[in-house]
Amino acid sequence: MTAEKPQDSQSFGYLFEYMKTPQGIEWVRQITIRLQGITNMHYDPEMIRLPTINSTGLKMLNLRRGFREDDSVVVVPGTVTVTDRKNKALSFFTFGGSCTIKEFGTKNPELHQNGQMLQQKNLELAVTGKSGTPILSKEIPWQNTIADFAEIWLARRRAECLRNKTPSKYLDLLDDETLYPQILEEILAAKYNPEYLKLRAIIRREIARFQ
Repeated sequence: MTAEKPQDSQSFGYLFEYMKTPQGIEWVRQITIRLQGITNMHYDPEMIRLPTINSTGLKMLNLRRGFREDDSVVVVPGTVTVTDRKNKALSFFTFGGSCTIKEFGTKNPELHQNGQMLQQKNLELAVTGKSGTPILSKEIPWQNTIADFAEIWLARRRAECLRNKTPSKYLDLLDDETLYPQILEEILAAKYNPEYLKLRAIIRREIARFQ
């Protein structure tokens, strides 16, 4: 599996790093987001929302400029949403991984509500899929089809575990290295949906990659 060099995130506010599998499928393996205030360039990310886990269970974590508690955050399967200052959102689905956080550049002063000039930390966040799993773009229809199926499948498993009062079983599922091919197998078996049938060739090649 090979990775392609990404573009400069400073020009776009975000970038994708791709991987190409031996089966010839190109996936996004890492998304890098720069929270750096207003640049008036292509896209100015203001916040990234990540599905994470803590001692009490699942948690959606909102990261903005100026926030930094850890250098790395564990990301669980779910939707990652990036929002800019005009509330334009980019959504992705991850099968789990990590998000590394680091400061870069100089702190840009911004006018606060009380009229004071405050300096905010510029943050670069890199969200990476684990164990060769892809990050699906919800802007691409066929990838969104897989993402939607995964979200519904996981929601049903979570409801089932809550009903049976076994929440830890669901958390174990999120950490399962075989979750991605397991969900692909479920899609392959769902012959009732023509959208799934269109993806059979890709799904079979991906399943084979993890065997």
